[in-house]
Amino acid sequence: MLVGKQLSNGKYKPLANVEFGFKPEEKVAFRQIAKQIVTKKERDMVWVEPRLCCKVQYLEKTASGSLRIVSFKGFNFGKVQEGKNQALK
Repeated sequence: MLVGKQLSNGKYKPLANVEFGFKPEEKVAFRQIAKQIVTKKERDMVWVEPRLCCKVQYLEKTASGSLRIVSFKGFNFGKVQEGKNQALK
């Protein structure tokens, strides 16, 4: 899963590709929600509306603001997207 943040100009910046930390039930929940908010499909990628918030843990930030060695820590379904980085260190 690719995670990112919304910038003040309304555009989105990718921060990390998260591959670790997903529990089986979180994968199922994500897939069910994602089916309802698909915006585009291309080759092996599915784009969804950026409406979900999650918590991640990372080792460090790069100079460009990307995150290294990222692990998924859970969805925050009650949180409304605020356009800022919700990653946890």
